[in-house]
Amino acid sequence: MASYSGDPTRNQRDALRFRLDDTDPGNPHFEDGELDALLAAQGDAGDAAPGNVLAPTVLRAALEALAILESRFALQPTKVTVGKASFDYSDGLRVLGERRTALAALLGGRGWYAGGISATDKAEIGRAHV
Repeated sequence: MASYSGDPTRNQRDALRFRLDDTDPGNPHFEDGELDALLAAQGDAGDAAPGNVLAPTVLRAALEALAILESRFALQPTKVTVGKASFDYSDGLRVLGERRTALAALLGGRGWYAGGISATDKAEIGRAHV
């Protein structure tokens, strides 16, 4: 079951649905229980006022939810042709990635990270230890 009150300040689940643009109960990306589990996995539910759309718990849960959506969309064909009609769904993955990047920025860059030290940082560290 999926529900949305229309007021993202009502509770954390509605704040999360608002962040994900998953506000149509008739066509949800996530069920209520799935969003509740994502929120619970992100730490203290009392880290901000209920329904604060900028609460770290909500933002971290939204990052995880967007990663799940990206993996779901990645498993689908990006281009479909039916007769003479052609549909390109590749923009969906691009938009999800952009939204995830924007949410990570709201967390102060404390979102997803994959990588290592840059060559410049390595050189600076080397000079500092000489």
